[in-house]
Amino acid sequence: MESTFKPYDGTDPYIFVSYSRKDAETVLPAVKALAGAGYRVWYDEGIPWTEAWPRQIAERMDGCAVCLAFHSAASAKSRHCIAELHRALSKERHILSVYLEEGVQLDPGLEMYLDLVQSVKLYEYADIDAFVERLTREKAFAPCKEPEWNKIGQIQWKLDAQGVLTIAKNEDRYGRYGSIPPYQWDPTHVRSTAPWMPYQEKIRSVVIQNDIRAIGDHAFNDCTSLTSVTIPDSVISIGDWAFADCKGLTSVTIPDSVTTIGYEAFAWCAYLTSVTIPDGVTTIGDRAFAGCEGLTSVTIGARVTTIGEGAFSGCTGLTAIHVDKANRSYRSLDGVLFNRKTTTLVQYPIRRAGKTYTVPECVTTINDMAFAGCEGLTSVTIPDSVTTIGKGAFAVCAGLTSVTIPDSVTVIDDMAFAGCGGLTSVTIPDSVTTIGDFAFRSCRGLTSVTIPNSVTTIGIGAFWNCKGLTKVEILADAELGRDVFPDHVQIIRRAPRGE
Repeated sequence: MESTFKPYDGTDPYIFVSYSRKDAETVLPAVKALAGAGYRVWYDEGIPWTEAWPRQIAERMDGCAVCLAFHSAASAKSRHCIAELHRALSKERHILSVYLEEGVQLDPGLEMYLDLVQSVKLYEYADIDAFVERLTREKAFAPCKEPEWNKIGQIQWKLDAQGVLTIAKNEDRYGRYGSIPPYQWDPTHVRSTAPWMPYQEKIRSVVIQNDIRAIGDHAFNDCTSLTSVTIPDSVISIGDWAFADCKGLTSVTIPDSVTTIGYEAFAWCAYLTSVTIPDGVTTIGDRAFAGCEGLTSVTIGARVTTIGEGAFSGCTGLTAIHVDKANRSYRSLDGVLFNRKTTTLVQYPIRRAGKTYTVPECVTTINDMAFAGCEGLTSVTIPDSVTTIGKGAFAVCAGLTSVTIPDSVTVIDDMAFAGCGGLTSVTIPDSVTTIGDFAFRSCRGLTSVTIPNSVTTIGIGAFWNCKGLTKVEILADAELGRDVFPDHVQIIRRAPRGE
């Protein structure tokens, strides 16, 4: 009987069929029906005899999850069938015996073992369908079944026994492409509302097929067992929080087709070690790679025009940020990221070599979170050209002992120096008009501060939890927010309000 279907040829769990070719007319319809029910099945469809034949059979037996053994008078006399069963026993494969006829006399040695395993009598079933339905109730067969597509909206998805999540365009929908839609964060279940998230701990790999155009918000957020992702060159956007908190993800290849990487798209992927932003990307969202502690280097492509606030903040292993020389919006100087005109310092790599740094003279703006978490820095020289120090610009620079703010600066923004525990002194020039919320919070090494008469506003908690601070001299008629100073601090006003 000629085979009417192709044996499985892959690495996922499958069923090995042991049978005598003399029984093909009885066995193969049952095997075909089992494959038609969605099970991965391998059988010898008539491999020509060569010296390699025994090796091929042994390899397929060694790789299977279940051995489905059809017993008959013919198979009991077949040295090949006997050898297959001995191999299955030696490799401790699950065996299900199927008797094609009554009175089969097995090899005594095999019979001793096979009497201990479950058996089915094919000749007792009215038809093949009833027989196959009985086989599908076997728990050992479950890993060998191809997962079924779950169809929702524009997409269809399936998760196999190996933890591979495959996503494709819904074949029932019109059009060439589909998109993974944006999902919400479900605070009740503490997970994304994506339909595969109830199985998030089982997801080891994500394969997105090349008929998908977009990866929506929260699509794989917090899939902590995820180690690899295949993103095809059909995808043009990666949404907010798409892969956030995928702590097992070690590498990701972003194709040239992608133009947008969303807010916190890969944030807190702690074991991500390297990222290349391809030439197709134009926008990297705020905090896109924040907290990727294993990230050591980043290469930004030629067409990137927008890099959001704190895109690489909290990347404690980052030593350098490289930029394609053809990029017209950004550049890299000694591994530090600037805008093309070198007027804005965008990001200083946390683990960059050296304990001191001098900001170039042409810089006017130090970006939000630019130096945040640079615990190894002890000194930063800020030139007179700088007018703006952004939010959290030097936050948690624990090794920073002193900083001189030039008299060109008018605003010290929120949390600009928060958590700089080693900072013992700070000079606030009389050009500053605003000290933002929590600007120097938890600078526990500060002992005294003088607020110049130019300051009109001091934000909430600006110096709160500065435990070493004992005296503050305010030369300004400044409006104070709540909890600006610790309760124990002596405040001396030289220009009291109303005078």
